[in-house]
Parts: sequence; C-alpha cells; structure tokens
Amino acid sequence: MKFKMISIISLLAMCFMLGACSGNTASNNAQVEDLQKQLADLQNQINSNQNAQQNQNYQQTQPVQQQAQPVQQQQSIPQVPAIPQQQPYQPQAGGFATQPTIDVETAKTNAANHAGFNVANVTFIKQKYDFDDGIAKWEIDFVVNTTKYEYEVNATTGAIIKFEMESIYS
Repeated sequence: MKFKMISIISLLAMCFMLGACSGNTASNNAQVEDLQKQLADLQNQINSNQNAQQNQNYQQTQPVQQQAQPVQQQQSIPQVPAIPQQQPYQPQAGGFATQPTIDVETAKTNAANHAGFNVANVTFIKQKYDFDDGIAKWEIDFVVNTTKYEYEVNATTGAIIKFEMESIYS
C-alpha cells in the first residue's frame, strides 16, 4: 500500500513538472484533478487499513474472557494439635517417673571405685532404685572388712550424690 502511494505521489510530481513544461494547462488541470482524486482514494484506503490494523491490535491486547469455572472444594488444612499443658508429676507403673539410664551394675562400679575398691573385693548388701526430691538415684550399700559403705548414685548421670561409711560394730 505504501508503495502504491509513493508511486502516485511520484506520478503527481511528474505531471506537475510536465504540465509546467508543456503549457497545456486545461489538460494538466484535468490530469491533476484525476491524480488528486486517485490520491484521495488511496489516502482513504490507507486510513481504512490503519483503522482495521488498530482494531486488530486492540483485540489482540484485550484479555481473553474465560468462562467462569465452578469453584472446587478446597482441601481443609489440617489443624496443628495444641501443645498439651504441663501435667503435675504422676508416677508411672512401679511408682517412678523415669527409668534409670545408668544400670545397677554401673552404679555399683561407680560407688566401689569412689571408695577405692574393685567390685570383686566388696560384698553388696543393698541395691535399690529410688526417686527422691525429683532425682532418680540408685542406693548402693556394700561392706568391706568391718566397714559399711552407703552410696547414692545419680541414675541418670552416674555421679555420686552422697556417701557415708561406718563401722559395722557401731
């Protein structure tokens, strides 16, 4: 389309030049009017094509209307369980809140070694698991010669909590 318009404008320019050179103004005027008419028609076609192009561009830039989709039921989000409140101390079966992490043999070894003896050289007379004042402990009693040793060993860490020694004759 642009090529056609340029051709007409070039043709019009040549006619003016020929008309000015030939001196036949009546014939030139008719040709000029004819060329002006063709030029006006061509301008109308260009405008029409531009309007059509703009309309097409407008339609392409508009979002596509989608049909409404039915709302699907969303899955419910699982509820996070509430953090339980701290319950007061309740002894478990057997009357103890916790199980010892240090076994009785380790507690016996710790007590005997603390007193300076080997487990093979002592006579154990008491070994009891107890929970006292919020502390799980082993009560270990043993005798060496004429001396009685009483130990409390932490049942969680194995540390010596308390110890006493006395003569068995007292």
